[in-house]
Amino acid sequence: MKKICLALTFSCFISMAFAQTNTVDVGFWGLFLRTINLSYEKATTKNQSFQIKAGYTIPRGLPSFFIELDETSTQIETTNKFSAVSVVGEYRFYVKRDEALRGFYVAPFVKYNNYSLEFSDNVEGIDYVATGGLNTFSLGGQIGYQWLIGDKFVIDWGFLGLGVARNSFSVKYETNDLNADLHCPRY
Repeated sequence: MKKICLALTFSCFISMAFAQTNTVDVGFWGLFLRTINLSYEKATTKNQSFQIKAGYTIPRGLPSFFIELDETSTQIETTNKFSAVSVVGEYRFYVKRDEALRGFYVAPFVKYNNYSLEFSDNVEGIDYVATGGLNTFSLGGQIGYQWLIGDKFVIDWGFLGLGVARNSFSVKYETNDLNADLHCPRY
């Protein structure tokens, strides 16, 4: 409960609007997942703005239910690491007000995500290393609502979105096992 109260307090001080032409926001919900999300929005006209968002997932291990370990062997040394990076650019059109940064908006966006995973294992002196990545490039739009509370705090709720994405997935597997071809079928 202490962590939730601290996160809410922290987000209230970070999510601020400056002179109603700029906002800076830290997404506090991501902090629970060790992800840092930052955004900056600047009014460009009376009812339009540009926003850029960036996110970074601090490298961490995968949860144990993703990895099956042989409980009978004592010679297994396993490491794994997951991380992610994202960047989003939006141009917002505020439809109900004569003022940018407040109210309902429609926002076309472009988004890039990169997810990476590294898994290594040593079983009875044989090393196995697998690295993989997923890159996505998206175009789309979203509808949302943004509140400025006391011209100091921001609540931004993007509640409906639609887009198309191009995904690229890669995996590299390495081992020092000379008989690896006998164990793994080729596709």
